[in-house]
Amino acid sequence: IALLYLLVFSSLQAGRSWGGVALALATVKPHLGILVPFHLLLTRQWRLFIVSCVLAISLIVLTLFALPADIWSTYAQAAHYPIERMSHFSMTNTYAPISLYAGLRRCGLDGLSAILIHATFALVLVGVWLRLVQ
Repeated sequence: IALLYLLVFSSLQAGRSWGGVALALATVKPHLGILVPFHLLLTRQWRLFIVSCVLAISLIVLTLFALPADIWSTYAQAAHYPIERMSHFSMTNTYAPISLYAGLRRCGLDGLSAILIHATFALVLVGVWLRLVQ
């Protein structure tokens, strides 16, 4: 995954669209590069953005047809478990918060307040990043 993101960022400098292929392949771990598409849009890297979107959507459609239908219901059931744990804060190791949200929940904040503070902090960081990019 790190190599794919290295290819993406090196293609940004060179202005080549093959980085879109690497970005689409890196969507196997989307949380690692969630801001990359926004960066592409804000820096007007249209070709790279379009290539990555078309290929990522193509891979999703291909996967839908390649795998049996019951695997998607199994996936939805498995994905529900961490979401449930996060919303009720039933983490097994509450002494090692893995995010600002988890730390705030451990301090006794309710879920809505914790996620709003977490989101506000993230938006402030994005604002700082945007100022640095421009």
